[in-house]
Amino acid sequence: MIITSLFLICAELIASLVLRLFKTTNLALHIGFVGMVVNALNLIYQTGGVIISPQAFWIPLLIISFFLTASLTMAICWSGIVIAITACMLNQSLHNTESVDKTSQISESVVTQGTQLSQQVIILKTLADDLNSVMELS
Repeated sequence: MIITSLFLICAELIASLVLRLFKTTNLALHIGFVGMVVNALNLIYQTGGVIISPQAFWIPLLIISFFLTASLTMAICWSGIVIAITACMLNQSLHNTESVDKTSQISESVVTQGTQLSQQVIILKTLADDLNSVMELS
């Protein structure tokens, strides 16, 4: 993830130089969008894919940023690219046993933590009952 973050920083710096030196906004936007898309989609992929990633909110954010900053044609093209890559990642998540294994591992971890929490609550309740009985005796 650090490599794509550095890639994003470099892409944005290059885009600003292109804008400053050549005064071409379209080229600068394309360079900036490449950096943003690569970084955001890598974040989503590395954190579990479209289905379980807490970073999935980047997808609609990218699409909104395309329409706010670019021409309609460019925004539609970049949105199509992001949606197509997202669909591929979603297909991979649905048909890949590795992601199913990750999901089941996460589910098992949550169940285990819930069981441990329940046991701790029972122990605390027992201690509180014991403390109450000691207080009544004195």
